[in-house]
Amino acid sequence: MSMSNKKRKCDSGNQGGADLDHPSITKLDGLVDKINKIKSRFNSHRGKIPNSLQKTLDDHLDTFIRSCENFMEDSNNAAGEWLHDTIYEEPNIANVRKVIDLFPDALVHENADGYIPIQTNPTKRIGWSYIPILAEEASKRGMGAERGGLLLPNPLTPSSNILQSLLLIYYKSHSENKDVESRNIRAMEALRNANLFIDEDFARFNLLGAASYKDAQKRLE
Repeated sequence: MSMSNKKRKCDSGNQGGADLDHPSITKLDGLVDKINKIKSRFNSHRGKIPNSLQKTLDDHLDTFIRSCENFMEDSNNAAGEWLHDTIYEEPNIANVRKVIDLFPDALVHENADGYIPIQTNPTKRIGWSYIPILAEEASKRGMGAERGGLLLPNPLTPSSNILQSLLLIYYKSHSENKDVESRNIRAMEALRNANLFIDEDFARFNLLGAASYKDAQKRLE
């Protein structure tokens, strides 16, 4: 699928989402209720079930547990890929937060190139808008390395981390640069408010020189 086709496909469904009254969720609630009842009966009859039946039940239980583990792994991977694809889908921030709340491990899901979502987002200007929430959510969970991955290398400019790139990124096209400027100003403000961009960063990451550029100054106001 071409990138443009992928973008159109994602755009067609990026505003909504399955609610928690989805039929599959209702079935899952019923299944969990049944499992809890069976667990309670097993605990009250521990040691009283014939060995032959117990072995069969144990085999079925092992299969069920593996299926649940595979489901959780597959779901986390799918959510992680979705976070990587925010650069194409451009979902609203509320939906991004919902996905992270449901599947926090998605924050550190590595794509085929070995990057986590916060590293994928700088590769497209749309992605700059999502860096603050990815960094904030990962940081408060102790995930994604220092400051939620904000200090990891930018794949486009490996010698710079993502925070540095927010100050230094520049597009030759005026229209592109205007869009980047708007996104980056909001991103820097959000990082400041979350205490993920601090005064000590100027000296630590040699940002003093970058701050002297006109475009970078706007992002620091």
